[in-house]
Amino acid sequence: HRTGCLVGCLRKLQNWCLSSVFEEYRHFAGLKSRDTDLKFMETFNVMCLRQCLYSIIYQYQGYGSKKRRLLYREENLQKLPQVSPI
Repeated sequence: HRTGCLVGCLRKLQNWCLSSVFEEYRHFAGLKSRDTDLKFMETFNVMCLRQCLYSIIYQYQGYGSKKRRLLYREENLQKLPQVSPI
């Protein structure tokens, strides 16, 4: 039950206790419940996902600008000024 695994990992990200995550998974997975899925959810590292989500943040280009877009960390680094040739 792959959707259940995804939801279980989301619940861990939401700081649910593991027993509640498993209970919800078993309830909705029914006969499709698998021990390997439970093991996957148990060992899923939410810190890795949190770091990824924290690295992608909404930032606004320019103070008071009406243009807003999602910037990635690489785009957020200041670029060296370009010198025009004489």
